Amino acid sequence: MNQDQTKSLLLQLEPQAPDFQLVFSGKASRKVNGLYKPETREILLHNKNFTSDEELVYTAIHEFAHHLHFCSSVRPTTIRSHTSVYWSLFHRLLAKAEEKGLYRNVFLSEPEFQKLTEEIQTRYLAQNGQLMKDFGQRLLQAVQLCGKYHVRFEDYMDRVLCIPRATAKTVMASFAQDVTPDFGFDHLRMMTSVKDPGVRQDMEHKRREGYSPEMLRQELKGDPLPAIEPSPMPDPVEAKVDLLERSRDQLRKKIEDWTKKLEDLDQKIEALRNDEAEHG
Repeated sequence: MNQDQTKSLLLQLEPQAPDFQLVFSGKASRKVNGLYKPETREILLHNKNFTSDEELVYTAIHEFAHHLHFCSSVRPTTIRSHTSVYWSLFHRLLAKAEEKGLYRNVFLSEPEFQKLTEEIQTRYLAQNGQLMKDFGQRLLQAVQLCGKYHVRFEDYMDRVLCIPRATAKTVMASFAQDVTPDFGFDHLRMMTSVKDPGVRQDMEHKRREGYSPEMLRQELKGDPLPAIEPSPMPDPVEAKVDLLERSRDQLRKKIEDWTKKLEDLDQKIEALRNDEAEHG
């Protein structure tokens, strides 16, 4: 697959994508398979790294997702680009590529992966989820016993079972809300935060359809896909300055926060010294 074919494939996934350049380096790299340069909107692929078109397409989609993210309404404000929004966008692009027959999901198509996945899902994830849900039922019984003997349930968690209170809260809620245990404890934890049974049922249906945790999180936030902002190719220097300014502003905000904390500590120290002097 050449450069033009690869770019054409990406545009099939998002025809409204802002202009970008796609370049094959013609080299191999030990560090990365590809990268995205937001200041020039350039996707660079080290095409000598790949042994198949599938590998190349996967990396191209990964970098294309960065392009769409940087050109979206919720673009990264720092150099940290692999956010939950990014992963949700990337996974959606992969799913669309699979639907269009542009990319083959090895995890779902290779028998070895299919067999291993079925074992993990049934013997570990589902059983783990059910075990933790049943655990929640037992903890609710513990709540009743604590009431009967007039002792604190939190004390039972802290000193007897020695488990985090947040974990106890999650597993009890999973039983009380009758959350589907099939996808393991982490899914239980996410779904217990959803109070509407209808929304929770919809999320569990989407999980069965193959939605990743990041995709579900974006759905729950009500912004499943950031709006892509059409814009001309930026001036490279201005784009780089913009990125640096946003990083500078975030750093400045952190410095202001820490300065305020230092001032608060100084005031507390001074108050203690004054109090000691008055009673000394």
